[in-house]
Amino acid sequence: MHCKNCGSSIQETNNFCGNCGKKLIENNIASASTQLYGKKEDSINSVKRGTKIKTMKKIATILYVINFIMQIATIFIVYNANCQPGRY
Repeated sequence: MHCKNCGSSIQETNNFCGNCGKKLIENNIASASTQLYGKKEDSINSVKRGTKIKTMKKIATILYVINFIMQIATIFIVYNANCQPGRY
């Protein structure tokens, strides 16, 4: 593994770079992610998929709410049209 700040070779268990002193938490997180998911690209793609699913759920919810409001408005309009005075 290499330091992102200076590029020197470091141990995966180190918390700081021995060359420049940069804190290596980001490197350790990336390393753990690589170990869990196999590749960095896989974890990135899984995050993108999760974001797409959340976005689709939000869109579906918005569409359901719009549909519900339109149905209530239609019922209100039909009811008021049938209850006007002077109409039989």
